[in-house]
This record gives sequence, C-alpha cells and structure tokens, in this order.
Amino acid sequence: TATAATIAHMLPIIAIAFSWTGDTWAEPQGLPAGHNGGVKERLTTPAGGRRPHILMILFDDYGWADAGWHRNYTAPGGEFLPATPEVATPHLDSLVREGIELDRHYVYKYCSPSRSALQSGRNPYHVNPLNAEPTISNPDDPVSGFQGIPRNMTGLATKLAAAGYRTAGFGKWDAGMATPDHTPHGRGYQTALNYFHHCNDYWSFTDGGCPVPYSGGDKVPIVDLWKAGGGAGEGRLGEGRLGEGPAWGANNTCVRDCGCGCSVEVGPPAECAAGPLGDPWWGGYEDSLFEKHALALVEGHDAAVPLFLFFAPHIVHTPLQVPQEYADRFAFIAPTDKPRHQRQVYHAMVSFADDIVGNLTAAFKRKGMWDDTLVVFSTDNGGPVYGNGTAGANNFPLRGGKMNNWEGGIRGNAFVSGGFLPPSRRGIKWDGLAALWDWYATFSALAGVDATDHRAAKASLPPIDSHDLSAVLLGKTLASPRAELPIGTEPRLSNLSSAPLCASYNRATPYYDEPSVVGDEPKPLPDSPPPGSRCTTVSALIVDEGKGGLWKLLTGTVEQAMYTGPAYPNSTTDEVSSHFVSHCGDGCLFELRADPLETSDLASRHPQRLARLRAKLEAYEATAFN
Repeated sequence: TATAATIAHMLPIIAIAFSWTGDTWAEPQGLPAGHNGGVKERLTTPAGGRRPHILMILFDDYGWADAGWHRNYTAPGGEFLPATPEVATPHLDSLVREGIELDRHYVYKYCSPSRSALQSGRNPYHVNPLNAEPTISNPDDPVSGFQGIPRNMTGLATKLAAAGYRTAGFGKWDAGMATPDHTPHGRGYQTALNYFHHCNDYWSFTDGGCPVPYSGGDKVPIVDLWKAGGGAGEGRLGEGRLGEGPAWGANNTCVRDCGCGCSVEVGPPAECAAGPLGDPWWGGYEDSLFEKHALALVEGHDAAVPLFLFFAPHIVHTPLQVPQEYADRFAFIAPTDKPRHQRQVYHAMVSFADDIVGNLTAAFKRKGMWDDTLVVFSTDNGGPVYGNGTAGANNFPLRGGKMNNWEGGIRGNAFVSGGFLPPSRRGIKWDGLAALWDWYATFSALAGVDATDHRAAKASLPPIDSHDLSAVLLGKTLASPRAELPIGTEPRLSNLSSAPLCASYNRATPYYDEPSVVGDEPKPLPDSPPPGSRCTTVSALIVDEGKGGLWKLLTGTVEQAMYTGPAYPNSTTDEVSSHFVSHCGDGCLFELRADPLETSDLASRHPQRLARLRAKLEAYEATAFN
C-alpha cells in the first residue's frame, strides 16, 4: 500500500494562492493539457470567504431505515421507531448531530443516473436516465452515444481543479467508461482508484466478461479496477506519473465469474489472496482497498491546498459480502432473518462502511484540516426491497424502494457536517427541497468557480439544473432555492404530448441488468409499440407551494407500491414486490407534508391542481435529453 510520503510526491500539484478581480479564467490544475476540450473556467469569489476542503461521501443502495438517525425518532407518518442494535452507525450519527440533517434530499431511483447527475450537475433526464451497461455504444453519436455522461459535459471535479483544488476519487464510478473523457480522470479527478460497473465481486473485483474470439460465445471475467494519476499505489500501479489505466496488481489474485451475481458470502474465499500491490486489510475486501488509499492521500496532503475527496464505497450494493468479523457482530439477527442471512450481512456491511467514515474524518482531524472541512453525505437511491428481500435493505416506513419513484426509492439519507459549518447551523434538521445534483453548483460556489458548463453550451447540450445551496449551509437563509423537482425515469409509455416517439429510442439498449433483481426490472419498450406512441423520461414532479403544501405528482404505472416493517427482510418475508402496482394514469396526487407515506391519492379532490402540475410536467418533458 502506498505510504503517505509516496502519495504526496506522486501528483505534482502546485499550491496557488488565488487572488483575482474582474473576469478571471483558469485552466484546471494537475490534469493533462487539453483536458475538458481545453475549456477554461471563470473564477469567482468563494461564497464562504475561503475555500473549504470538501469530503463527498456517496453510499450505494442505502435504505432509509438502515441509518441510525432514522431510528429512535418519530418517523414520517408519526410512528415512533425505537433504536435497535441491528442499525449501528455511530460515526454517521455523530456527524448528523454535529451538522445539518437533510430531510428532503432527493436522488434518482437507481445508481448510474444519480451518479451521472452528481458529477454533471444535471437532473438525470438531462444527462442519463438509464442504468445501461457501460459497454454499450451508438456509433451514430460520438458525443452522447455511450453509457453515462455525454463527453462534452464538464465534470464537477474539473470545476474544482480550476479553482485550485486537489481532486481525488475512490470507489464506484458508474458514470461512463467508453472514452478517456468518460473516466474519473477525464471528469477532473487528478487521482482515482475506481470500478466502472454497477457492481462487482467484493473479493475478486470481477464482473461481466469479454468475449473470447472463436470460442462460440465464451467470456472471460474482467477485473474492474482502474487507476489514475499515479496516486493509488506503488511500483507498476503508480510509477509516480500522471496518467491512467488498469490498476495492475492492486486486485486480488482470484478471478471469479459470478461478478454482481455472487451469492451472500461471509469472509474471503481461500483463493482470493491480495495481489502484489493490493491490500491485505480484511482479506483484500474491496472497500478496504479504497479506504486505505483514501487515508494515505489525506495523510500525505498539503493542508494549505484545498482538497476535494469523493469517496463512493461499493457498500451496500449487492452482492452481499462482508468480512467475517463484521458478520459475527450481527449474529444475533440470524434467528429472525431469511435463510441466507441477507438482513444480517446487509447491516454488517453498513457497519463496515460507518467505520470507514469514522477513519476518514479522523484523518482530516489529525491533519488539522477539520475546521475547514465540509462533509456531504448521501445515498445514490433508496434501499432495494425487491426480490423478496434478497438485497437486504429497508425503507420503513416509506413506500417502495430502489427502482421506483415512491418516496422509498428517491428520498435519500443525507446530511451535511464538518467544521466549516457555522455553529448556528449545527444540530438542525432542514426540510427544504434539495437534490443530489445541487451539489455541483454548491461546491462550485464554495470553491469560487462559475458553475456554468461552457463546454456543454458550445456543444448545444443541456445546461446544468443545479441549485446553489451555499447560502443555506452558511446560515444566510433557511429558504431553499429549489421549489420544483421533476423526477425522471427510464423511457416509459406515456400520454404526455411533449414526449418523443418511442421509435426514437434504441430498443436494443439494456435498460437494467442486475441478476439479483427478480421480476422487478422496468420493462423494456415493447418490440412493436403502437404507431405514434410516445415515451417519456420525466414521469413525476414535486412542487413546494410553501403554506399551500408539498405536492407530488406520479404518472403512469408505478411498481413496488408496498410497505415494509421495522425489521425487513425477515424469516416471514414472502412477497414479490412487482405484484404491487399503482396505475396512476394521468396522475396520482399526494400532499407529502400531511401524507409522507403516500397513502391518500388526492387527484380526484384537486382536479385543477392536478391539471396545473401535469402542465408543468409537460413543459419539463419538452426539454428532455434523448
């Protein structure tokens, strides 16, 4: 594993004292010449007067009820939910107590669109509404014809690199890999160690497969581990130079073909020893590899240079795999769990990730950086409750989960913390409307760089949808700058007149491909849609009318119209969530402040409001990026 000293000299970042007046433009620092098409960024005055270190943490598939601060509290709907030893997140809970709990922080209903949104500052229907496989391509479109973010959109890390930040990213990417523009390095991360797919095997880091020529269809599993910047290891992995490529030797020695579809597993397989540049922590567990390199980077960082660290662990996405010691801590769950112990292993994985967060924040404190650090935490989507509970998550008491637009699928666990927050903002719950992609404009404002995507404008791509939340964080206002939130979907049949024809989509594109999902996938477009039928990528809308209510419109078919219990999944769980479907048609209407559990459809009682919100939805769909 790289030492702090090794990390420190691998990346030649120059500490620049920025002082500017008027219209000053700067190139991103520490990145190859011509990065981001050679477009410069306009510098501004940092919103807080100084540029904070920023630690952005993005958990995967993290259920609402699986967060410690969503226990021992009065839950949405009014029920008191007691504490339970099953949910053990002391480090996260402490950060919430010392920060701002974001009670209405919305995300997309599944992984890749949320991650594309965060990195690009756009609502997913303006960048990528699909969880497509990262290997797809459309040769007729060299800019947007790939999985993830279109090539000519500017990444969040590029913005911060232009403002003088050192930028580093570790963990899951899932926002594109087809060209050098798509990788973390291409989006502005000077240092990175990541995997590209939706998920992989925690022990072998493998997923998918490359076809073997002349084999009749055989595939070889690929090791999905990629490095950039020479700051992710030693020897052949780093070589002390800029650049990117496969993280040779950092992976474990085993190659397994189960990938995302590996079964529930406790402890490392005997054949999975750490590679020569790998990490022996916890038997070479994938997230411990990312953790160790992130810690080394912080320890070797010059505190005088602002740091942007994006940490996106694989946890708690399937496959459910965890070191033995952590599983043993939750062995008391086994008597009430499903036969394959999904709830036990899921909570053990959450605990492992919570310890990572504790180690990272401790590293910032040891370096004397904490008082100038802003921590932002979010999940990428709600917890998966599909497949008869096989994914282990729980969103109680919210309705639904990952893969749908009920609150359980898109109202995410989130908070802000760190010493950069003014004391007056600490220990509060904020219920203003916010979205994951709002951090693009917020971080830009705090860093002192214009959030406008100038490269995308030149390419006639959609502008950012991000709202700057810095005034809320700094205590200048309690009002959210966001009053409306259009909610996206994979292409679905719709009666919205502004939606494009279904024939405009490539129906050969896989919309979702996760083996652990049983019967819950969004159905692909029909082979022969009715002539003239339309397909939308905007199917819902939330509008905050202040004292007039917080209204949510859902249209079309909405799957997983179901609720879980406080301890889910369990030994009595026996359901197929895809059997629970609401047929909203022209619209189901909910007032979320009075009805956060979405139990009462008010569409028939408020026909004028329904019509008004549908008109707004039509207008948003008219701008959708196909």
